[in-house]
Amino acid sequence: MTVLSISRQFGAGGWTLGKAIAERLNYRFVSASVIAEMAKEAKVSPEWIKFVEEYAGDWLIRFTSKLVTSSTIERYVGEKSDFDENKYVIFLQSIIKKIAEEDNVVILGRGSQFILQNDPNTIKVLFVADLEDRIAFLQKIWKVGRKEAEKTIQTREKRRDLFLKCFDNRHPNSLSLYHLIINTSKVSIEEAEDMVVWMVKYHEKGARPPD
Repeated sequence: MTVLSISRQFGAGGWTLGKAIAERLNYRFVSASVIAEMAKEAKVSPEWIKFVEEYAGDWLIRFTSKLVTSSTIERYVGEKSDFDENKYVIFLQSIIKKIAEEDNVVILGRGSQFILQNDPNTIKVLFVADLEDRIAFLQKIWKVGRKEAEKTIQTREKRRDLFLKCFDNRHPNSLSLYHLIINTSKVSIEEAEDMVVWMVKYHEKGARPPD
């Protein structure tokens, strides 16, 4: 029984790979569905959690965390709540651990490499790629220009790095966190998928991959 935690540099193909790997292994793919589960447990709307998730770690949520019921944030989500960054982290840890208990799941991001770092049943994989290749990937998938793709990568990664500091001081690209790091600038998406599936299947058998 295995849990696969997928981390990625934005634009390195992590979502595409995570979805494909989950389908191939017949695993549950967990990404945005976490928001609905968290909203239900926290008794707040998904919109509120989306707002906190979008700005967690950023200067805005840090500034407003003590004023989270203010009209400024209420205008974005249309409701009052005391659900702030700190509560988000607590709920996220709880939900990720509960999901991991199910086994046979692929969890995309959301700090799972830190939350499940000591779980012996979790394989942690990081997908990286050269910046130019990530820009080209977003241009192709999102149908946007180069400037918008590059700006999106920079903004998303800055927020990601700041948010993940809520869980651990190590950088999310730290080599010691992962069982496997794949550079999708060096191997194809198909090859990357094969490598991860191969590793998971060996883990399921309780055996180590051969040398």
